[in-house]
Amino acid sequence: MVPENCLFVNGCKHDLSAAEAEALLAHLRHLPVRPLPARPDCATNKKVPLRNLNPGDVFAIENGDKFIVLNHHYGAGTMVLKLTSLRDKTRFGDNNHLIGSVVGTFLQEYKNNILAPILGDNLLDHTVDLVGDTGHGGYAPVFCGISILTKDQFWEYREVIRGHRLGSDWWLATPCSGRQDFVETVLDDSLKTSFANASIGELSIRPVIVLKPSFEVLVEDPAR
Repeated sequence: MVPENCLFVNGCKHDLSAAEAEALLAHLRHLPVRPLPARPDCATNKKVPLRNLNPGDVFAIENGDKFIVLNHHYGAGTMVLKLTSLRDKTRFGDNNHLIGSVVGTFLQEYKNNILAPILGDNLLDHTVDLVGDTGHGGYAPVFCGISILTKDQFWEYREVIRGHRLGSDWWLATPCSGRQDFVETVLDDSLKTSFANASIGELSIRPVIVLKPSFEVLVEDPAR
């Protein structure tokens, strides 16, 4: 055991008498206390209107979920993509229609249970075009408050997404024309589109939502 009255300086031990130890403590009590300087890599969060961010910027909402800004001019709102997947290794559904699918069910649960209480009326409904991958067939457009990207949207925002390696292959909303069992997908390692069987494929779900540009979001503030 280390003696009660000892001092280590540069790795060397110095035994102190009771009087010397008391004198040292008295001296230390009178030294001014200076706060530690902030680490330059330690960022805090600040709130800014979503409209102040650029495409490709990342922000968080109150529960810590992070999103990538895609487009400030999507109707009356700003389209954003969830940075981390909602679920991994999930089949799309019994067929390639987003409505009524397994993916659609998880999206609605996330919207109703997590997003709606935080975002309120800042969450805007938007139209999802479910035309087939060749521009023919598919399904009628749907109007909803949460979705996943279509194939056309992915290619439109591909360069914005490129800077954020998302970590796994993920589902798109676009059905394969003439095949009710196949859906378009994104291959994360190459950021190219492919397709997978809706009922047996195991891919990630990456929600897309549209927010009011005035909604205040959390961004890192390294200057503080």
